[in-house]
Amino acid sequence: IKKTDKNVYIIDENIFDRRVNLNIDDRLRYFTEDIDLNTYYYYFHVDYPFWMKDDLINTKLRTRRFELTLYVYQQILARYYLERLSNGLGDIKVLSLDKPITKGYWPWLLLHNGVQMPMRTNNYVVLRDDN
Repeated sequence: IKKTDKNVYIIDENIFDRRVNLNIDDRLRYFTEDIDLNTYYYYFHVDYPFWMKDDLINTKLRTRRFELTLYVYQQILARYYLERLSNGLGDIKVLSLDKPITKGYWPWLLLHNGVQMPMRTNNYVVLRDDN
């Protein structure tokens, strides 16, 4: 990490580092672990928390909160789809919780306390009450 004279911090990262590649989707790490995108997503949920009831939120868009949430998810998913296409990865496959998730995910992100984010191995089985 480098600090410039204008209090700007530069974090160098080699997105093409092949040390940890569980699968070909790791080529999109520059997008899935983008600091600005994750910050935007965090503050969106701070402003429009999905876990709170509508009458507890003091905002002008309270009645259209669900519409705004769908719009944000649609925009992020559209950008993810374009990044997949530009990297030659093809369409997004449908997620089924009845089958193992074939592609794992090993984030290079850390939590605020320095602990590494949890990873998902290849062929991960989602545990539910009925399995």
